Formats: sequence, structure tokens, C-alpha cells
Amino acid sequence: MSSLGEARDRALLYIRLLPLDAVAGVRLALEALEGGSRSDDAVATTMTSLVDLVPFPDVASPVPPLVRGAVVPEELETSPLRAFLAGRRRRLAHIARGRS
Repeated sequence: MSSLGEARDRALLYIRLLPLDAVAGVRLALEALEGGSRSDDAVATTMTSLVDLVPFPDVASPVPPLVRGAVVPEELETSPLRAFLAGRRRRLAHIARGRS
């Protein structure tokens, strides 16, 4: 298969995945292929010009924007005995509140 034939197949496959009507998609592919036929590497030139020609649809973001704040680290207990006692104190507090 020629390089231009491969460029045609890739351009049409790319256009099929876009939310365009059939005539507009074929028109864009034809413009890109005409530009690619004049170069040595038809596939790369065609796909580059096709990506530049395709209008991007206005769609809403699927996720809300992230709001990040500063995270202040918790004080770590470095003494093993105090860490053990603090853990037991937390466990007893959970039991006193009725949690398991």
C-alpha cells in the first residue's frame, strides 16, 4: 500500500471518531490529504495538518476543578512508650463512645 493510501486510511479513521457530520469530515480529510500528497512523508504530514484543521468541540469538563489547600502534618510521637500509650488512650476513648 502506498504512503498516500495509508494516510487516507488513517485520516478517515480519525475523522470517524470525531463528532462531525459526514460531509464536513470528508472535506477535512480531503484538505489534509491534498497537503500530504505534496510531501515525502504523506502520513505524518496528513495527520499533522488534519489535527490542525479539526475544530475542537466545546464540552464541559467531566470533573469539577480541584481546589487544593495546604496540608499541615500531624505531630508525630517519636517515643515508642508514649506512642503506645497514646494509641491505647484513643482505643479506650473509642470504646467509651460505643464504637468497636
